[in-house]
Amino acid sequence: MESPRSVLSMLFDSSFDVFVTRRVMGVLYLVVVVLYGLAAMVFWIGLLVGGFQQGAAAGLAALILGPVVVGIVYFLVVLFLRIYFELIVVLFKIADNTAETVEALRGASPGPADRPEPA
Repeated sequence: MESPRSVLSMLFDSSFDVFVTRRVMGVLYLVVVVLYGLAAMVFWIGLLVGGFQQGAAAGLAALILGPVVVGIVYFLVVLFLRIYFELIVVLFKIADNTAETVEALRGASPGPADRPEPA
């Protein structure tokens, strides 16, 4: 069994024998979710400022409806983002499982002396 490699050594490995993607996906997902959350808050603040510049009624509407609309959009974006990240991870798991299957089949295949003679 190989010793675990650091992400940095895997990042500069030019042979691409080991995938770095599965190790960084969780951190990358959290960073993107947090950044999108900050962007959603900035958007809501901009909506509030713009609403109150238009008048008190528009400002109150932005104050009341803004979090609902921004929250629903944020939830949907995070949901689709999660599905996208899971699809990427599944592709890499398929690659790992395929490599394991090939190795197992190579070890289990009969040698030339073990093969039956054709009739």
